[in-house]
Amino acid sequence: DYTDRYAKAIALLQEVTNGLTKKAGEKENLRLAEALGALAAVQLRAAAYKEAEANVDKALTIFKSKRSGRRLLAYARALQTKARLY
Repeated sequence: DYTDRYAKAIALLQEVTNGLTKKAGEKENLRLAEALGALAAVQLRAAAYKEAEANVDKALTIFKSKRSGRRLLAYARALQTKARLY
């Protein structure tokens, strides 16, 4: 069942984002931004729209503040997730 797999993926990605937040904080943490973008994409597929929007917005804020060319693909994926919300 896909719904169960989404729930497991969301739980795992939430653990990852929590760990990254504890380790390095939220500001300018590109790994956290990538994880939040991935979490938002899965939440979107699971129809958790409010949570997905909040997480993709956090990811985009981090990407914009850092402006790192190293993570352009992850930034593009986050933008794509945001676009799918609307």
